[in-house]
Amino acid sequence: MEPAQVVIADKFLSQEHCRLLIGAFDKLAKSGRMDGMRHLANRTEILATLMREAGDEAFRLVDATRLRILEKIRSRFGMQSPLYVESTLLSAMHLGDRHTLHADRELLSEDGSWVPNHTPYRDYTGLIYLNSMDHDFSGGLLRFSELNVAIMPITGRLVAFECDRRYRHEVTPVIAGTRYSLSCWLTSSLPKQERWEH
Repeated sequence: MEPAQVVIADKFLSQEHCRLLIGAFDKLAKSGRMDGMRHLANRTEILATLMREAGDEAFRLVDATRLRILEKIRSRFGMQSPLYVESTLLSAMHLGDRHTLHADRELLSEDGSWVPNHTPYRDYTGLIYLNSMDHDFSGGLLRFSELNVAIMPITGRLVAFECDRRYRHEVTPVIAGTRYSLSCWLTSSLPKQERWEH
């Protein structure tokens, strides 16, 4: 198994494009639509395929961004076999929200063994921060426990990593403001490819 590495690429998305996606996200979040969207107590999640309803510019931007993430991960991790976008999600974490320690395709069972979780086909995660910690919100730090790595959200920053147990991660509680991000999961399984209409 290759040594663990977390890929960080700053300015992967421009501030202007990040603002555009936040505006499109907020527009959709207030639309009252239910399918393709989840309103939790402290979080709102929207499937990126809904961006078409926020306007062609936002839709084209998300489409191009997810494919750029795919190519960046293929390049940085030296992937030779086919890789596909499995799903793309935009989210807003509000005051009090957090992500507890987890891996994106494995689960630590009660007996201490690792078993597949509900998304065992995910191979890589790529996420882009749409706004910045300590400027737009407080808290919301990304931490990898096994690697002793903490990453500060900065507008336009891409963070990419594999989905196995070596990359168990958490997001610390948001203590002020709203933390916006775009997450993209990649898979080597063609049947799990995201349905995306151009």
